[in-house]
This record gives sequence, structure tokens and C-alpha cells, in this order.
Amino acid sequence: RFIGMNLARIVNRPTWLDAARATLHDPDYDIRLEALHVIRRGAATNALADIAGRLADDNHEIAALAAGMIRNLTGVPFPGTNLLAEVSAWWHTNDHAYPPLALPVPVNMAPGTSFAHLLLEDRQRRPLPLAKFSGRPLLISFFATWSAPTMLQMPDLMQLQARLGGRIKIIGIPVDTLGGARKHHGQTFDPEAARRHVLRVTAMRRLNYEIAFDPDGIAMLQLEGAEIPSHVLLDQDLRLVRRFTGHRDAKSLARIVTELALPPDSTDRLGVGSR
Repeated sequence: RFIGMNLARIVNRPTWLDAARATLHDPDYDIRLEALHVIRRGAATNALADIAGRLADDNHEIAALAAGMIRNLTGVPFPGTNLLAEVSAWWHTNDHAYPPLALPVPVNMAPGTSFAHLLLEDRQRRPLPLAKFSGRPLLISFFATWSAPTMLQMPDLMQLQARLGGRIKIIGIPVDTLGGARKHHGQTFDPEAARRHVLRVTAMRRLNYEIAFDPDGIAMLQLEGAEIPSHVLLDQDLRLVRRFTGHRDAKSLARIVTELALPPDSTDRLGVGSR
């Protein structure tokens, strides 16, 4: 998505600005942030109303970037020390001079490929068909015990599971046991030792979500889980909703899940908020 928006702008496709503007409302803050950067690179002064809509974003980095863009695109000096507050106050009294563009037609992302056929293993080596988890959204998180970012993601996943309770299922899949996932610098790779290590580490963490193994690496291959941390959100019928990489905090994860995979009326009950 990042690459697509940027390429569309670079080759001057007429729809690039609408795509970026629509993406400003995505539940994933990383994608909202990139959409702002695309608009900034394109110096789109006619999108000021859209940019101003991010001044109240619950992610401070996004709100601060929006304030800086309005300052730069309008040329209005803001001499104080709190740029965000000054720009917000200025916009409140001057928004009439910058009429908004018509809202782009939202793209309804229909659930895609089904992954109900995947077969994992539980901690006791028993077959664990993914089809067992149909009926509610499923978030799969690929991790490795040797990857600090994926280990730092675990507390956020635990918060998400506790917050959403039975409305969603989370499964962590380690890539430690897959020999090709990491170079071992000449050492003999022992998948059994790797499995024991994963079980020991995750037990110490007292995770409140499930850990499953992918012995043949088929799930990692089909879900593109080698770029860790990577997350795959499936709907209640185990069809792909979204795949995304990189760390997300619990609040962002909750927003992504509730807005993309749970019924619309779940959002307010969960305290995630809506825009």
C-alpha cells in the first residue's frame, strides 16, 4: 500500500490524491502516517481540510505532522512553542477559506482468500486445524524468540486478547523451529531444541493467547510470515482481511481488529473510539 500510493503520485496518476485522502481514515496508524507523508511529498494544498482532520488524531506523531504540513502549505507563521495547539486554533477560525474536496468513494475491501485449510500443531504435537477457530476473527502473529521486536509485541497481544475477550482469537506462530528462517553460522540446527526453547520462553511469559507450531513452514509460506513481526487478520470464516508487518501497540491493534473484522457496534463497547 505504501509503495502503491507513492508510485501513483510519482507517475502522476490522477487518483493518487484520492487514494491518499481515503487512507487517512484507515484504522492502522502506520498507514495513516504514510498517507500524510504521500500528501506532503505531493504538496497537495487542496487537501488542507483532509490534513486538518488529522489534527485531532489520537496518535501524536500523526497530529504533529499534520500541524507542520498546514504551517508549511499555508505559509502562516506560528511563533509559539505549541505548534499543534496554535494550528488547531487557527484552523478553527480559518477553515472556511479552505473548502474541502468531495470525499473519495470508500473502497470496501471484501474478505479474500480462505486459509481454513491450514494445519498447525499445538504444544503437545496434536494436529490443530485452523478451521477449529472459525466463527470469530483470528489474528495470527509470527514471532521468533531471537527477535526483540517480536518479543516486545507479546505484551500488546496479551492486552488485546484480554481487552477483546472471546470476540477474537489470537495465535502466535514461532519461526524458531524453521531452519531457513535464520542463518546459524555453521552451527547444526536442531528443531527439537528450538521447539523446547520456544515452549520454555512462552511459558515464562504466561501468555493468555495460544501458541501453535508450523512444522513444515506451510503457514509461514502461504501467509508470508517470514518478515517478523508480521500479523495476519482473518475474518470469522478464516478469509484474509489484512496482513501487516511491524510492531503495533495494543490500542492500534484493537482499532484494526474492531474496525476491519468485528461488527460495527462492537467499537464503542470496546472503548476504541471511532472517527
